[in-house]
Amino acid sequence: MLQALSANLKPQGVQIVLVSVDEPKDEAKAQSFLKDNGITLKSYLVEGSVADFKVAINPSWPGMLPASFLFDRSARLIHFWGGEAFENEIVPVVESFLAGKAVEAETRFGLAPGKVNP
Repeated sequence: MLQALSANLKPQGVQIVLVSVDEPKDEAKAQSFLKDNGITLKSYLVEGSVADFKVAINPSWPGMLPASFLFDRSARLIHFWGGEAFENEIVPVVESFLAGKAVEAETRFGLAPGKVNP
């Protein structure tokens, strides 16, 4: 889904990147997974402390995976999806952001169905 979403949003200046929190020893497995599934998105593997990474990305992120983050051009976190997010949940937020609307919020799936925490 992210691969297709990337192709659709790229003309609007949106770049989707993947970040793996797998152990460094599992990097080959992660790369194999991407290749086997035809994923060509830019991808990274967290080096160092995953705890430090989580705090740097979003201090209120409890660490659930998957997680998705929308950052603006200045690397400011705009929206956070904690848990699995689908295209119909991501696209409206991104489109609203691109239209200049305020979308700063956190959507945490699994805490309460459909609950958005501003």
